[in-house]
Amino acid sequence: MKKKKQLTHAHSNVSHPSHPILCAFLGSDGTLVERLAEYDIQRKKRLKSAKLHYQYQLKYVEALYKFNEQEAINVFNEHKTTIQTTMINSINDQLSKYVKVRDSADAELRVSTRKLRSTLKKEEEEELKSGARKSRYGNGEEAPISFAISPAEITEDLNFIQHDWVSNAKKYAKEKTEAKISLVRIENGILIVNDGRYHVGDRIEMTSEYTGETFHGTLTSMNSCEMYCRLMDGSKARIYLKHLRNGRVTVVAENAFR
Repeated sequence: MKKKKQLTHAHSNVSHPSHPILCAFLGSDGTLVERLAEYDIQRKKRLKSAKLHYQYQLKYVEALYKFNEQEAINVFNEHKTTIQTTMINSINDQLSKYVKVRDSADAELRVSTRKLRSTLKKEEEEELKSGARKSRYGNGEEAPISFAISPAEITEDLNFIQHDWVSNAKKYAKEKTEAKISLVRIENGILIVNDGRYHVGDRIEMTSEYTGETFHGTLTSMNSCEMYCRLMDGSKARIYLKHLRNGRVTVVAENAFR
């Protein structure tokens, strides 16, 4: 009975929440909490300092990389400029030498030409004084033929040109008034030429008014400026809508005359 009371007393002493060992183990001791709070502040300061140092190192490494990269580019561009300058100077030197040689040759040629002209002029003057000069026509005398046109002939030619121009202008004006302009437009993917309507995939017949040739094909596509057709031989043809309007090309359905 006495032993049982001792065990009950010991158990009550260990499980009591105010026991120092149990408070230290559970972290509720006042001294432990205060000291841990101080260490936690130091831990946060160290972590903040470490993070700032880490960010600083990253920025420093990035700036150093950019500096080295730009330095490499500058060195390359400097060598490139040096080589280009050297090549350009060499080419300019060669050109200047060539120009000097050419100028000297031209100067010599001009001098020799001038001497030849003066010599020929002296010879012509001597021949003229002696009466031995011959005409450029080879008959010994200056040619008496006059190539000038009389004012009457000039007036006659001008009148003929003026009448011919008026006649052609009247013919052109007459043909212009009689020309028919086709109404060509595209609406909702449909080509409309006067009263005809043509869809993509329709078989059409195209005729050139200049050559009179006729072509057969299939309408494949169209836009606001032109239309495309696949001819019977497999080749692709393009027709401008302005040619349909001015009558240069006419288009009809292939079975229109059948």
